[in-house]
Amino acid sequence: MTDQIVLRHVTKRFTTKKLGTITAVNDFNLTVREGECFSFLGPSGCGKSTTLRMIAGFEDLSEGEIELCGRPVSVKEKNIYVPPEERGLGMVFQAFAVWPHMNIFENVAFPLQIRKLPKADIVQRVKEALHHTSLDGMEEVYPSDLSGGQQQRIAPAGGYRQ
Repeated sequence: MTDQIVLRHVTKRFTTKKLGTITAVNDFNLTVREGECFSFLGPSGCGKSTTLRMIAGFEDLSEGEIELCGRPVSVKEKNIYVPPEERGLGMVFQAFAVWPHMNIFENVAFPLQIRKLPKADIVQRVKEALHHTSLDGMEEVYPSDLSGGQQQRIAPAGGYRQ
C-alpha cells in the first residue's frame, strides 16, 4: 500500500487582535495509506477543519509539510505551496456550499465545467452523481426549493467522481 496523505509536524497558528497568536494545530503527524478510511473526531475548536483545509490547500501551514501521493504540496521550510486547484482533491464543506442562483444540475456540474471536461462527460457524471445521492429528476430544481437534507446532498454530488 502506498501513502496517499502524509502530514509531518504540521502546525497552524492564527494571529488575532483580541487573543494574540492561537495554535489551532500543533505538531500533527498523520499517514493515510491507499484504501484506508479514517475520520477526525474531537471537540469543537481542536483543529479538525483546519487540518482538512490545510490538506486541501485552503489554508497554508505555519510549520511542517504535507504530501499527497508522494508529491510535496506544502513544505513551509522550502516555501513550497501548491494551490488547491492543482492538488486533485475535492472537499465537501460543513455548510451546504451550493450556489443559490444555480439549479441542482448547474451546482453539480460546476466543478466539472471548471475542469473544462467535454459537455457529454459532464452530463453523464452529473446524472450518475444525482442518482447516487437520490436526487434523480431534480436537475432543474433550485436549492431554495429543497429540504435541508436534500441541500446537503448537492455538495457531495458535486464531489462525486470529480
